[in-house]
Amino acid sequence: MIYNTGTVTIVSGSSIVKGTDTKWNSNNPLVSSGMLMLIKNGDINYSYMIKAVNSDTELVLAENTTFSAIDTTYTINLTEPNNNSDAARALVAANTYILYFLQNMDTWMGENGVVQLTLPSGKTVKLESIKALQELVEGKADTSDIDKIKETVKGKADTSSVEEINKIVADKFDKTNVVQTTGNSTRDVISQKACNDNYAKKDSQESLTAGDLTIKGDDNYATLALIKSNGNRMLLETAPGNSYFVYRDAASHYKAVLTIPSNKNGQIM
Repeated sequence: MIYNTGTVTIVSGSSIVKGTDTKWNSNNPLVSSGMLMLIKNGDINYSYMIKAVNSDTELVLAENTTFSAIDTTYTINLTEPNNNSDAARALVAANTYILYFLQNMDTWMGENGVVQLTLPSGKTVKLESIKALQELVEGKADTSDIDKIKETVKGKADTSSVEEINKIVADKFDKTNVVQTTGNSTRDVISQKACNDNYAKKDSQESLTAGDLTIKGDDNYATLALIKSNGNRMLLETAPGNSYFVYRDAASHYKAVLTIPSNKNGQIM
């Protein structure tokens, strides 16, 4: 028994066969994996084994085609269900899937990095290989560490237990990305101590050393304030026109103002 309803289109180097009005899943008996398919190219029929039937209009061959054809004729050799030839076809199909599975497993377990596997449907997926996954977890908690944690928390959960767990986890924490200085990295993490050293507020007893100190405000306004312990303050202020030295009390009342005109040259004595 043969089946040749509709036409097919194939692309050289691909195992996917696209059908037009083929109804491969609706036919009885169904078109199945392991069946022999003849695809016409010119005056020659080329034979391929069917690996999978994805839908009424798409199937996958066991190997890539060696030519391209658009809306060409085809023939599929069907077998009657439950007879000897059908049993042989089923065994061939099962064997094909087993070999395909083993080949994918060999690729997944033997190669490194991200590997690409082709499913029986013809689709491809990308997975981290076994070696890549091992590298990702290398240095993380192993069996002995898990046993230590279990023993620590067994029957208790007090402060000392938490401290012991923290120590075990800290020993396994990857500290290579923790840095002690500021910089431009988008991946490294700065330590708490480095934050305190670089960003902590300076008190009145601590000197501030800098090369050029720039204070930039919104628009043309900027203020530098020197505040005494009683709240009185000396301000250096900029404005759109002149600049000013201003002395204010703790309630922000003006006590004295020295204007530095913007349109004068020379020194102010």
